[in-house]
Amino acid sequence: MSTQTTSGHEPSKGTQWSIWAALIVVIAFFLPWVRACGTDLSGLELATNKMGNVQDAWVFWATLLAGLVCLALAFLSRPEKRGEKVRNAYIRLFAAAIGATPLFTILLNALQRRGVFELLYGWWLTVAGIVGLLVSAMIDLFQPPDTVDEVKIDFSQKDGGEGDE
Repeated sequence: MSTQTTSGHEPSKGTQWSIWAALIVVIAFFLPWVRACGTDLSGLELATNKMGNVQDAWVFWATLLAGLVCLALAFLSRPEKRGEKVRNAYIRLFAAAIGATPLFTILLNALQRRGVFELLYGWWLTVAGIVGLLVSAMIDLFQPPDTVDEVKIDFSQKDGGEGDE
């Protein structure tokens, strides 16, 4: 996947990671997350309260929103300076934290209701995508600063104080 900017700069390693992680989050949102009372429910079905008994169902939209925000950030924002890369990394961290909140509530329900409530592959993929977003942010945050072009000093001019003829 080539995502070069118009100025010819390649996106940072963290941005490249975030594209794949965000895609996983978005796709996994539509896969089965949980099995409750013999019914498989995706993130979308939980967010729309398909069963009619999910309290605060709107919170599940945060996970999809996190993936979409990180995708938009990767394709619409092309930072070339270190400060801009760090800003984008913090935005990805915040989005991942918000997106992870519904996943933690599902995990807590699964731990409390073992046997009635089961985590399915869509949930695990979503967790992997959120972790990928966190890793992508860490890559950009802990990346060494960009190298500075070498400064060339011209020693060909003679200093007036030496007296060379």
